[in-house]
Amino acid sequence: MFQEQKLKERQENMIADTLIFCRHPSVVTLGRASKKEDLFGWPGEVVQTNRGGRATYHGPGQIVVYPIVSLKQNPNLSIKEQDVRAFLEGIEVAVVKVLKSYDLDAKTLSLKPLEPGQLNRGIWVGNKKVASIGIAVKRWVSMHGVALNFLKDEKAFTGIHACGFDTETYSSMEELGVQVTYDELKEKLIEAFGS
Repeated sequence: MFQEQKLKERQENMIADTLIFCRHPSVVTLGRASKKEDLFGWPGEVVQTNRGGRATYHGPGQIVVYPIVSLKQNPNLSIKEQDVRAFLEGIEVAVVKVLKSYDLDAKTLSLKPLEPGQLNRGIWVGNKKVASIGIAVKRWVSMHGVALNFLKDEKAFTGIHACGFDTETYSSMEELGVQVTYDELKEKLIEAFGS
């Protein structure tokens, strides 16, 4: 897998911190915290993954960003070294910044915690979740990342409790009234991740 190759290269300091952007075909990925009830009729491909979080959907209506970033003494990160929670919050802040540039009132905290004391990572606009986040950290280098729904996708989240929520919980930038292209969104995300 390309992402794992880049992870190893970053662990060996062969490359600098890297952002990988992609669009997936429709697939459900199961994170380490997935539960049996997360899938209840999804007709497509299911892939087990080593990231955190529960089941989620990936599809052509999303822009997916995989930050391959060293969390060790990184001068480009405004966080304490090896602070995974702060790194996750930094990813969320970058996506919120982009959404706010389109006049969407984006927030990072879930209005509906899954379980007491458990934060549900992601980005919300009102009571709609527009981005999911889940990472893995190996030898203090991150992989996996964030999936931002920017186009309406009829297949998205059907037959799945993504991150433990009902299908109706999810929305996209397009459904919230914002028309944006993949390339434009990618450029804004690169800028936000770099700041």
